[in-house]
Amino acid sequence: MRSSISEHHPRITMTLPPPPKPTKSIQSLSMLDMHQLFFENKFSKNGQEGNFVTHPHPKELIQEEVKEDSPSPPTDLIFQFQSVRSNISHFRHEFQTKRKVKIDEALHPVFANKLYHHILTMPDHQWSVACGIRNIKYEKKLHPTLAKRNQDNINEANKTFGKGEFSYVFHRAMNNVAGEISQYEMMMRTILNSDMMKQLLSDITGLEIKTLKTMFLSRYRAGHFLSPHSDKGNGKIAFVINLTKNWLPQYGGCLHFLSEDRSKIVETWTPAFNNMVIFYVPPEHETDVGMPHFVGHVNPQVKYSRYAITGWYD
Repeated sequence: MRSSISEHHPRITMTLPPPPKPTKSIQSLSMLDMHQLFFENKFSKNGQEGNFVTHPHPKELIQEEVKEDSPSPPTDLIFQFQSVRSNISHFRHEFQTKRKVKIDEALHPVFANKLYHHILTMPDHQWSVACGIRNIKYEKKLHPTLAKRNQDNINEANKTFGKGEFSYVFHRAMNNVAGEISQYEMMMRTILNSDMMKQLLSDITGLEIKTLKTMFLSRYRAGHFLSPHSDKGNGKIAFVINLTKNWLPQYGGCLHFLSEDRSKIVETWTPAFNNMVIFYVPPEHETDVGMPHFVGHVNPQVKYSRYAITGWYD
């Protein structure tokens, strides 16, 4: 089956340009390439195409106008570096005091909406079922021929969760797989691994950020979850760019931060479209337990999906 916009918000339709087909490798995609790609496919203002935001109530359709009063650097057409840097003192203070920070409207709003539309229309064969069962990771394509094996892994992950051991179930894509890399994935990888981004994150966190270790796209559907863990040893910081519209706390799937002994929830963040979450990850050899956290189970009756681009920097 193919994911569609109507699957998540029936009766709402969008008229958007189709996602571009990949023409370059990640290594050769320059900032100028991104600038050209962006403007070749940008939203028009003649009513034929629009930049829309879906709403929980299908009768309401909200059209956002994107104002382009002054030209932006190519990088800011993807990630809003200037805006974030204008509030760098605030973000630095938040991270230093709480070891975590949220950055609202991290991506350029037009690009964020185009990326969201692309994600909604990604075919199932580009997604994998990711299951964690203690220290074993399973990842198989979301394909009918693998349905039984995937379901067996999901069942085992749920049993593992019931025993209080580390486990997870969600769908995963944008794994840097040859032949499946869209230009949206290329642009995100290029920006997130750019010197500008690594310097920005270094300035916010006070850590020396040198490498984007991992980046992938997650999709949480009914019954999916990620049990308590700290990401210890995965890098210096973790990041989450939320790409879910109109998510409500009662749907589940919220990011919960725990006390060091993991006995209570100290803070809960509901996914909000186009915000970026950054939090500290301790080295493997340190006694620091880091920021224990988990993603709660998505309610079995929820028909919507929770999307996020996630990864670690070292």
